[in-house]
Amino acid sequence: MEHLRQRRDDANIEATQTKQKKQYDIKPSKPFFNVGDVVYRCNRRRDTLKDNELGSRYDGLYVIAEAVGKGVYRLTTKEGEPIKSPSKCA
Repeated sequence: MEHLRQRRDDANIEATQTKQKKQYDIKPSKPFFNVGDVVYRCNRRRDTLKDNELGSRYDGLYVIAEAVGKGVYRLTTKEGEPIKSPSKCA
């Protein structure tokens, strides 16, 4: 009897692991942008200031000038003025 319980538990664990793997695999990846795309810039000040809970989550609109790293871009305004530091975009 104990052997049957153990086999049932093993089958339940396998089914659960398979279901979790399936959900993990369909999780969307972060978007990647190309030079010239128009994007919003993440407003990091909103996350660090206590009083700014209702502030805008994104600043925008900016144009991607170059890709610096994975998910990090150098931006310019629509008029062509460069932004000082590289940013993550959405």
